[in-house]
Amino acid sequence: MFTVTKFDRFARNMAEANDILTSLSGRGVLFGVGMTIHDWSDPCGQLFLQTLAET
Repeated sequence: MFTVTKFDRFARNMAEANDILTSLSGRGVLFGVGMTIHDWSDPCGQLFLQTLAET
């Protein structure tokens, strides 16, 4: 599992975040922000990711 405390420290933009998360997911690595783990391949996880990237 790979966890970050703040999303803005993870990636500079949405495209970079998507590339990193796709790579991690392909290797079976779970990704969490703070104490929350999300499945970035499902629609709810993708919505949450886009919401984080916009803030």
